Amino acid sequence: MKMRLLILVCPLLFAFCGPSVPQRAYKGKVQIVEHFEDYKVRMVDHFEDMRVSYVRRTPVRIGEWQIVDHDADFKIRLVEHGEDFTIRLVDHNCGLTVH
Repeated sequence: MKMRLLILVCPLLFAFCGPSVPQRAYKGKVQIVEHFEDYKVRMVDHFEDMRVSYVRRTPVRIGEWQIVDHDADFKIRLVEHGEDFTIRLVDHNCGLTVH
C-alpha cells in the first residue's frame, strides 16, 4: 500500500517542484525583443530560477546564452511582472537553481 502511494505521489511532486525554466531556454543563441517573444524573463538579484552567463562563443553548458541579432534559438522579452521564469546574471557557476 505504501509503495502504491509513493508511486502516485512522486510524479506529482516533481511536477510542482521541478524547474520552471523550459528546456529549450537552458542554453543557446538568444535574441532580446520587444514583441513576439518566446519567453518573458525577469532579472533578479536573489531566488532566481536560473543563473545565466553571457558568452561570445557557442553556448555549450546550461545557463550559457549568446546574445544575437538574428538566427536565435529563442527570443526573450525582459519584463518587470508576469514572467515565465527569472534569471540572475553571473560571471561563473551558471546553471539551474534548485529551490
